[in-house]
Amino acid sequence: MAASSGARHSSPGTWRSDIDGLRAFAVLAVVFHHYFPGAVRGGFIGVDVFFVISGYLIGGVLLDAFAENRFSLLDFYARRARRILPGLLLVLGSCLLFGYFALLPEDYGNLGKHVAGGAGFVSNLVLFGETGYFDEAGAVKPLLHLWSLGIEEQFYLVFPLFIYLISLGTWRKQSRVALGIGLITLASFGWNLAVYRTNPAFDFYMPMTRFWELLAGVLLAFWQRQKQVAVSPVRAAQNEARRRYWADKTHWMAGIGFLLLILSLNAQERRFPGIQALVPVFGTVLLIAAGTKVGNTTIFNRLLSRRPLVWIGLISYPLYLWHWPLLVFPRIILGEVPTIGFRWVLLLLALILATLTYKLVEQPLRFGKFLSTKAIGLTVALALFGLFGYGIHLSTPGKSVPQETGRHRLVDRSTAENTDEACRLRYGELYDDLLANPDFSGSTGKVLPYCRYQNAQGTRTAVLWGDSHALAAYEAVADYNARLGINTWLVGRSAFRHGIPAKALPGVIDRIALEIQKNPEAHTVFLIMSAEKMDSERVRGVLQPIIDRMNQLGKQIYVLADNPELTFDARMLELGQPLRVVLHRMQGTSASQRLLKDQVRTQQKNYLNALNQLHGATIIPSIDAFCPSDECLLFNEEGASLYRDEDHLSRYSGGRFLVGKVLKPYLDAMAR
Repeated sequence: MAASSGARHSSPGTWRSDIDGLRAFAVLAVVFHHYFPGAVRGGFIGVDVFFVISGYLIGGVLLDAFAENRFSLLDFYARRARRILPGLLLVLGSCLLFGYFALLPEDYGNLGKHVAGGAGFVSNLVLFGETGYFDEAGAVKPLLHLWSLGIEEQFYLVFPLFIYLISLGTWRKQSRVALGIGLITLASFGWNLAVYRTNPAFDFYMPMTRFWELLAGVLLAFWQRQKQVAVSPVRAAQNEARRRYWADKTHWMAGIGFLLLILSLNAQERRFPGIQALVPVFGTVLLIAAGTKVGNTTIFNRLLSRRPLVWIGLISYPLYLWHWPLLVFPRIILGEVPTIGFRWVLLLLALILATLTYKLVEQPLRFGKFLSTKAIGLTVALALFGLFGYGIHLSTPGKSVPQETGRHRLVDRSTAENTDEACRLRYGELYDDLLANPDFSGSTGKVLPYCRYQNAQGTRTAVLWGDSHALAAYEAVADYNARLGINTWLVGRSAFRHGIPAKALPGVIDRIALEIQKNPEAHTVFLIMSAEKMDSERVRGVLQPIIDRMNQLGKQIYVLADNPELTFDARMLELGQPLRVVLHRMQGTSASQRLLKDQVRTQQKNYLNALNQLHGATIIPSIDAFCPSDECLLFNEEGASLYRDEDHLSRYSGGRFLVGKVLKPYLDAMAR
């Protein structure tokens, strides 16, 4: 995301205003995609355009330096530090400062972790590690956008070393360098194609599946450099003939490239990059190539050279850094997406801050005197920011806090893994079988089977079979059962209702049922699954086969009707946000939210009707407990939130409310 400002060709001293315009296209595509996603659906491809430009500009500089025996790894990284770090440090520091006053502790702790990731240029790896089911949505991560900077800097960590090793004093053997770069490009692109369907998160965040985009720019710079090598008069005449030939083709090249970029704005975000990324990458390569084939650029390159676009290109890096936190912080505080009018104000503010950053921070620190001292100071400051951010993450009260205070979103009391030792000792064979089944765990094995077991040394075991809603209820149910002398076993997986292919579901049910059959103390089964996407057909297709199998085993079986789902972002329950009322007042919206019983009944109408059509099980209703009047409850009697997000109950307050108000009579009946 930070190709050299003031775009220069791989030959020193040749400024390319059209490349600055291309950078403007890229950053505006990203910004408008984030601020107005309905208007620019595929604007995220701007990042891919940046990758190509960066590979072309900086890769070309590296190739020239190696070819002329003037390359210094230390000098290269010092230049990168002066280019990248001033704006990055300013944004990281601003986010930490503003977050201290605006965020709740748990959110501030997460911000500290992402500051550390950004400072270490590993944001993409941190974000990939957070792609689990309960991951905080990317829309409320103020530094989510630094994933692309991580990939770019990881590339510039390894690429100079690669070129150095592959050349090793034999630079005149250009074929060796070209072959090496080409093979790595093909390998990276092939890896991308191999995983984009089965593991899109890996494909999106990992450097090895993205390097081919930067290498496409490097290959273009390499090819153009070869044309500039000194040649004999005969070869020069041949090259001039080729130049005249290509002069007639560049307009077509630029036109096709421009058309490909426009078409790529309709790219589908799902399973990206994949093969879709070829469109913006190839389009960018064509436009850059067309602007250097002949002296007179094409109409498309002249369009990109317009002064307003060139200026936005010059500030594109700080604009990219500022635009996302400015959008996300208000969203966190408001508990909802800011209004369109407010987003325009935030966009204007991003442009102003980007301009000031470019003029007052980037330029003075990038150029002038004491360049080495500046690079060292910036690097030390970055390390301190990383340590400080990680320290905030470690010291912030997290999910082990033993109590909840105030009307805040739940901080879970326990963070025990889905698998615990007691469960593995008793049901390890089942756990391993389910984990080995790609239909159950996904082809990458990222979805772990639930396996929790609390041994109350009783003669009966209550089985909680379900998805993440069963996991959310488990702790409270297990604690209550322990006082009754009842063991509690959790089995299932996240997204059980729709994450397992229909053809594989009977086998999964049989495997779990076999383990239940082997344990005679497993007396009662509670099916707890989310109502989301549970239409009549899915209810019958998922729940009825489980009920039938448990009836065959003579087990008592209950189906818990799902809790009401919020119709708004759960962050609206965080009334402790100090700026919430102010921002809502600014944009003319309400800072309070209500959930009405009639809304819930309408929302769950088909789902509840389908539950009533099930046979062989007892349905446990929940709507009257959560909605004792026309308005549903959002907090317990102590004022703690019942919800952790839009549909999951908080494990501590919500789970105990579920047990005390809904499940208690059925659990008590087991102890009699």
